[in-house]
Amino acid sequence: MKWRNYFHLFFLSALSAFTCSAQSKIEISAWGKSHGLESTIIYGVFQDTNHLIWICTYNGLYYFDGFRAYKANIMDWESNLPYEGIVSQLLQTQNGNYWLKLEHRLGSYNIYSQQFTSLKKADSHFLAFFQDNGTDLFVVEPQKTLSVNQETLSLLPLVFLDSTGISTDNKV
Repeated sequence: MKWRNYFHLFFLSALSAFTCSAQSKIEISAWGKSHGLESTIIYGVFQDTNHLIWICTYNGLYYFDGFRAYKANIMDWESNLPYEGIVSQLLQTQNGNYWLKLEHRLGSYNIYSQQFTSLKKADSHFLAFFQDNGTDLFVVEPQKTLSVNQETLSLLPLVFLDSTGISTDNKV
């Protein structure tokens, strides 16, 4: 009986040691030009399903592969000109699509072709941001909430009704 208790104790301690050693951490104490990041202003950091770390900055969009940050090209779909400027948000929806907020422009971003396509009639407030609930994509602005039609790349205003059918608000 005593032997069995020692075996359980050994097994539990060995199991916890294996789980701790299997986890890996990336510790970053300082970033700069030597690591590929040109901007000192970071708006957001996001990890996608491909395990890339995306960094939204004042000088554009960067992706980090675990060793170095690389600047992502953002080509405007209509003009085919590169975008240089503030990227304040990147979001990946469950269907794998990426959505970018570039200063006052919102749109979809293809990470493979590097094409940015603006949402139709989507010049928005600087404080607007994308929000995803798993099935739908929304644009939340200070005064209103809009639904994104991901097929047509257009915005639909949301109107909320009370129990009697009277419009109450247009913000979630």
